[in-house]
Amino acid sequence: MRYAITVTLFRPVLLVVAALITVGLLVVTGSNALAVTNPMVSTLYFTVVGGICLIVAHRVLHARGSSVRERIGFEPRRIPRDLLVGLGLFFALYLPFVIGLMAGGFLLLGAEPWNRFGEVFAPAATTDLVWSPTVALVAAVVAAVAFPLLNAPAEEIVYRGLAIDAFRDTPTPTSARLRTGLAVVVPTIVFAVQHIMLAPTPSGMGVYACAFFCWGLAAALFAVRLKRLMPLVVAHVITNAAFSTIPLAMMIA
Repeated sequence: MRYAITVTLFRPVLLVVAALITVGLLVVTGSNALAVTNPMVSTLYFTVVGGICLIVAHRVLHARGSSVRERIGFEPRRIPRDLLVGLGLFFALYLPFVIGLMAGGFLLLGAEPWNRFGEVFAPAATTDLVWSPTVALVAAVVAAVAFPLLNAPAEEIVYRGLAIDAFRDTPTPTSARLRTGLAVVVPTIVFAVQHIMLAPTPSGMGVYACAFFCWGLAAALFAVRLKRLMPLVVAHVITNAAFSTIPLAMMIA
């Protein structure tokens, strides 16, 4: 069980360390420390952590005689089917995400939360960056391209791959059904909590946690059912791409 907890918490601990380092860099470069919650900044350090997680996952799986490619279930001949299934999962996972978003809104923002979603999604002026237009544009392009390609497979391999495997393989006297339940729920909770770091405002943290818990729970159930991660990686890449291109779109507009 200790190993399962370690695998599950490895990524959020890295994210906290990366966020603290980012705060230091922001202060040194003349930006407000609160700019760490700016969507462009958070996607950048999430991307770096995603790359580190993939490297660590590669080493862990290689030591077991496997690989990230094998655990994800990447097979060239199945790419067309995986793309179609992944697109379907993208839309299927959108429903629990919206349900979680609205549930979190009602719980934390009160009646008619949609009238206050501006407080959740609009960054405060204190998160503005003191970057030149060129640096900001380069950062936005990097975030838009690298974030979905690194973050999506990293989160799937950690939370729906290694963590689920670790909980299900834990040598305990509990039943296989209970171990599977823990494998689905515990990593999903951690997955949801880590996403409060992407919330641009304090009031958005709880709403984000609710929305991503529902998304992650459905994704974990699909992972157990499908026994392959590749379709989920595709759905996750599309989801992340929609999020990470917002700063770039706003700059171009």
